[in-house]
Amino acid sequence: GRYEIDFRLNHVDGQQRWGFAAGQCVVDDQGMYFDGLILDNTATKAAQAEIDRTRSQLVSAIEALDVGFVMYDEREQLVICNETLRRFYAPVADLLVPGSQLQDVLRAYYRRTSLAAGLTESEDEWVNRQHQLRQAGGGREVQQGDLWIRHDDVHTPEGLLVSLRTDISAMKRLTLRMAEARDAAEAANKSKSEFLANMSHEIRTPMNGIVGMTALALDTALDREQREYLEMVRSSADALLVIINDILDFSKMEAGMLRVEQVPIRLRDLLQECLKPLGMRAQEKGLELLYRVAPDVPAEAIGDPGRLRQVLINLVGNALKFTESGEVAVELGLVERTDTDGLLLECVVRDTGIGIAPDKQEDMFGAFSQADASVTRRYGGTGLGLAICRRLVGLMGGRIWVHSELGKGSEFRFTVKLKQTAAPPQDAEQAAPILQGLAVLIVDDNATQRDWLAEAFKRWGMRPTTVASAAEALAVLREPQRQFAVCLIDAQMPGVSGFELAEQLKEHPLALSQTWMMLNAADMASDAARCKAVGVAGYLTKPISTSDLLDSVLLSLGQSNPALTDSAPAQRDTPQQDGLGLDVLLVEDMPVNQALAQRLLQRMGHQVWVAENGLRAVELTAQRTFDVVLMDMQMPLMDGIQATRAIRARELGDGAGLRQPIVAMTANAMQGDRERCLAAGMDGYLSKPIDSASMMLEVERVLGRSQGRAIRRILAAEGASSLPDIDTALALERLDGDREALILIAKMFVDDCPAQIADIRRCVNARDTAALSYAVHNFAGTAANLSALALHELLTRIHQAGKAASWSHADELLKQLPHRLRGLENQLERWAETPP
Repeated sequence: GRYEIDFRLNHVDGQQRWGFAAGQCVVDDQGMYFDGLILDNTATKAAQAEIDRTRSQLVSAIEALDVGFVMYDEREQLVICNETLRRFYAPVADLLVPGSQLQDVLRAYYRRTSLAAGLTESEDEWVNRQHQLRQAGGGREVQQGDLWIRHDDVHTPEGLLVSLRTDISAMKRLTLRMAEARDAAEAANKSKSEFLANMSHEIRTPMNGIVGMTALALDTALDREQREYLEMVRSSADALLVIINDILDFSKMEAGMLRVEQVPIRLRDLLQECLKPLGMRAQEKGLELLYRVAPDVPAEAIGDPGRLRQVLINLVGNALKFTESGEVAVELGLVERTDTDGLLLECVVRDTGIGIAPDKQEDMFGAFSQADASVTRRYGGTGLGLAICRRLVGLMGGRIWVHSELGKGSEFRFTVKLKQTAAPPQDAEQAAPILQGLAVLIVDDNATQRDWLAEAFKRWGMRPTTVASAAEALAVLREPQRQFAVCLIDAQMPGVSGFELAEQLKEHPLALSQTWMMLNAADMASDAARCKAVGVAGYLTKPISTSDLLDSVLLSLGQSNPALTDSAPAQRDTPQQDGLGLDVLLVEDMPVNQALAQRLLQRMGHQVWVAENGLRAVELTAQRTFDVVLMDMQMPLMDGIQATRAIRARELGDGAGLRQPIVAMTANAMQGDRERCLAAGMDGYLSKPIDSASMMLEVERVLGRSQGRAIRRILAAEGASSLPDIDTALALERLDGDREALILIAKMFVDDCPAQIADIRRCVNARDTAALSYAVHNFAGTAANLSALALHELLTRIHQAGKAASWSHADELLKQLPHRLRGLENQLERWAETPP
């Protein structure tokens, strides 16, 4: 018979080899013999062993998978599957054996579990499908992925279908919980936003009445005790308003509603506008407030001036609060310029105050945090200021930190990222050649101020000499061949004051040709008179800006700043609003706010109609057209948004092309309120509490873009000529009939006018709306207090032209200022010479 034998033998080389013998046993007439062959089967045996080992490893790996694995051949017969897959398809686990058909298994599963579903085959790619598998005790979510693995020859149907099943039940539950948490967070955020809006409205609305009515009361005739009480009310209201603003700002940040603007910023002007009003607080505490802008800081950049101002005022305000003696110094420098037209600026606010313990420094930037409870009791505050600063600086791409030591002061530093402007304006501190080589003497007991002023003078090509006292100044002046073109003296110095030094210099053989005094803002009026008395050429108020210092030096030498002499290209005029006798519809439901706004408007010479809700406003605007409508946002029956939409819809239906100017008034503090008002068809926006200045500025801005009335524009053009240069009777009434005081104040005002006019001219030439507003505001306020009516009217019109960017009109009005000043001087001289 036939035979096949595997056998193992020892080779002569000492190795074991496998042999294979196959053949047959043959019996014939010759006898019995074996006919066959013997092969060396060692390699085949080794290969088979490797295949078996690999198959075993593969099966183990498939069984170890935490996903269901199954493989079918090209005839859709099961080749292999793991235990995980059997658990997924427990109802048909008995069918999951090699050779079973795929469709038979699926049909049996869906029949046994009463589920109707089909299987979509996929070729050459993964196709994700999700379906439910029903099992005893519940179901589970399974994700299925299939891949056809074809042989290289695409014309043959052979191949394998590999399919994976992944249990995604837990992931599905987690996704559902995350979606529920997201919805809950969005609902909570919406509730927070609504609460913030309502809280803002409820707080600001009564505050509007308190602040406004107190201001009105202070403008009336009061005795000393009444005025003292009302001043205390106003001070408390202002303090409360600061706290409210801090809380609302922090709430807006927490709600993610705070955004930053991207508008042009004149950096030096911004710093001056922030620090000038704080100069009086510094003087009241006997502190020096000074600042420096590094020469490489650009004149203009793109960023958010409001938020930058908020951080600066907060930090400097804190420094003044926690400093009892010494100084508060502010430095603005450029860290770097980036390749993408970016700027990284660093600001340092340094004080000589109480300092902060090392373990408390990081906590200072947390919400409701101050160094300790005693600080809160002694200095007050919400503990939110630095937390707000950190958030704002972060929004502007920077960071904030502090270096401090107890009893030795603090140094707060912050950085912000701004963008470079396309065409930076000309540097306003460009010095004239006439200053090259001129000697200047700086007399100041504050070392920081001396160094910074000396740096500025050196930058302009001058030769500064600095001394710390009047005695040192006199010693320098006694040196042979020492003559100074300009002397800058601090008015407040220990020992011999600046005024006493100036008095001694009058009799000095090397008397200075130009002496300028540095005055504190709080004592400016009395100190200015002393300057005139001792023969000082002029004065500058602290904190001193280098641009103002340069202008003053050039003016004293009969020059003007070359950076400001070339006028910018004229822009097209826009209609101007004169601000005289407007017809105003006030839409307000709160009686106190009605009375306040009505009184403010009437005192400005406007005629006022009142509507107590939006529905009444719609009715009144249908009967007549008003110059402007001041529309409250939250009212019964119909709110401001609804009323505005109704008015705009009626205007559109009329087809007459007339548009009623509408300015929103709201006590809300929410991000997007302004946009919501403008989207509803409003033309402007005011946030409560409202003061007369901000209200009329916004009205002027809105009406500057509206049609206006031709007759009012004519009256505005001729109004100044019909007003007296000075109403002496009214001025005397303000001074309780003190004629000598009026003469003195009027003379000081007239003497100061050229410098003020030069400042306004510089702002107009530079086309700088913000700086012009600041310059005109101070000058016009003094003119109004003096009852210089014609000058005040002309200044108001220049301010309006600047607000409307009607620079060619501002240029024409500017030419009238010298004539108006001469008229004021002539009338004052005639009045002073007339016996009382």
